[in-house]
Amino acid sequence: YVLDLYIKTGDKCVLEFNGIFHFAIYDKRIGQIKLFSDKFGLQPLYYSTLTDGIIFAAEIKAILKEKNVRRIPDYQSFADFLHYGQILGQKTLFQDIKLLAPGSILTFNLSKKDLSLEQYFQLEYLFVKEGKCNPGVSKEEVASYLTKSIKARSANPNTLGLSLSGGLDSRAILAGLEKDAEGMHTYTLGISGCADQKLAERMARVGKTNHKFVELDQKYLQNFKGMADSMIRLSDGMYHPHESTEMLALEYFKSAEFKILLRGHGGEIAKASLAYPVMVTPQVTACSRGRDVLEHIFTITNLVTRDNNPGELFTSSFYKKTKDAARQSLDDSCGEASQTLAPADVCIYYYINEHIRRHVVASLEIFRSQIEIRMPYVDKEYIKKLLQLPVYQRNRGEIHFTLIQRCMPELMKIPDSNTGAPLDAGHLRLLLTDKFN
Repeated sequence: YVLDLYIKTGDKCVLEFNGIFHFAIYDKRIGQIKLFSDKFGLQPLYYSTLTDGIIFAAEIKAILKEKNVRRIPDYQSFADFLHYGQILGQKTLFQDIKLLAPGSILTFNLSKKDLSLEQYFQLEYLFVKEGKCNPGVSKEEVASYLTKSIKARSANPNTLGLSLSGGLDSRAILAGLEKDAEGMHTYTLGISGCADQKLAERMARVGKTNHKFVELDQKYLQNFKGMADSMIRLSDGMYHPHESTEMLALEYFKSAEFKILLRGHGGEIAKASLAYPVMVTPQVTACSRGRDVLEHIFTITNLVTRDNNPGELFTSSFYKKTKDAARQSLDDSCGEASQTLAPADVCIYYYINEHIRRHVVASLEIFRSQIEIRMPYVDKEYIKKLLQLPVYQRNRGEIHFTLIQRCMPELMKIPDSNTGAPLDAGHLRLLLTDKFN
């Protein structure tokens, strides 16, 4: 399908593709190798140029099998990792290995041995400038776009699985599937008796899915170091094993009756106040310009060395090389966007462009060793429509509520595991239940 379109339209073939992908084309007619990435960079593709060619792969560890690739450390990447818990931009821990940027085409000329990069999609085009929302767009319209995205990624439901929890994101996907949810495979991970187990079982009964609970027990946790080693290896060292359920899920996937998994990652794009680690707080909305929020983002995203003095942790030479590098990475990533976007949208821009692409995707790389992933919340048309709403209408799951109420209203009565209250609870009950929860 891809090759046929490329033969007809050349590089323009990629413009209409929607979803998670990367691919390479060798065009013998013009002596070029071309690498393509999806619009949001959800499928990593790494590359390194050599004196006599180019090497590329979906994993850094594969590129390092080539002995001619130099292992020179990239100190700015180390600075990023020790501040944000991830690397920003297209860098890797090695100077000579780069990540293909989202929405990009890399062309390598085999005779000249040179490369060029072209962006066919830019994330900032989905945002409205300076927060000037479109009063003609409603929550109902945005919910329709999200439903369309869910349906588009749910063809052949017999091959699909859905990870269910007690929160909003997977619940809205279940609702958006409507009658197609009946008979599909759903599962929940957790400790026996946990809220997610009980709430997900209720949701599965409403959706009439084939549900399974996968228990996390003491036996699973006994070899934590071995588990952490596996997670780090599968994610090229980019994922912190802090939640520790990925390997349990991976073991389940080996015998699961589905090979495509719908995930709720990216749901926070419509829950601005919950978009960890760059939640849109009153401190953010109080900023007058997008540029003013960068220092706030830099402070709250310090997830590693927050309580430590880097000057005491590192050797003087390492500290000198990395001292201001992480702040420079943030400017490189969001500086230009912050000139035109509202403060709240600068946070969401960072969330999509960096947190999803380089942190969330690192965890999904573990799953991809067994299964294909689809992410309905990371859809160009849906996000573009969503971002035309004022931030208070996409702040705590308003789009989720609208979709659920329309498509599967029975799910509104099932409590949210994060608050302990049903979705249609009043403000007083929500306030009290949330504190007890």
